[in-house]
Amino acid sequence: MQAHLAIGEECSLLVPIHLPLSLFIDPWFKDGYESGYPEGELDEEWSVPRIVNWTYNVFNDELYDELTWETLGLHLPAWIVEWVLGSLAWLAETERTLALVGLAHLCFLLPRLALDSAMWPPRGLRHTDFFHRQALCAYRKRVRSYREQGRSFVQAQRLALATSA
Repeated sequence: MQAHLAIGEECSLLVPIHLPLSLFIDPWFKDGYESGYPEGELDEEWSVPRIVNWTYNVFNDELYDELTWETLGLHLPAWIVEWVLGSLAWLAETERTLALVGLAHLCFLLPRLALDSAMWPPRGLRHTDFFHRQALCAYRKRVRSYREQGRSFVQAQRLALATSA
């Protein structure tokens, strides 16, 4: 989706097909993606585990930030999702594969967030921690296996992603 920025530029947001309409019509929608792009935290060397952990942990960090909660209230879910999408759009300009991994993990988290619920923070996010960690362990195990076969780290990461799809 082409998104307009206040500075007059556009960015390409990676948007999951099943993203609830309520997020697009939320008044904080534009502020969320603009805050994530290009000011997101994605400015270091990223790996698959780091982007997956970042995607998961950004919800935990923001959901328990009292100032953010007081400022945004019930708009917080939309703002966080759009902030993540803005950050991933910025990352996609240099590391598209990692941005798509982050987007895939966001898609995994979205059904557990109950975005239209007044109950925040959502309990479902806490229950996903086990599955989140299990997926990372399986990925790391596949990377180690490919490394033991003599593959480079980059090759091992790509192969491990392909086998987990």
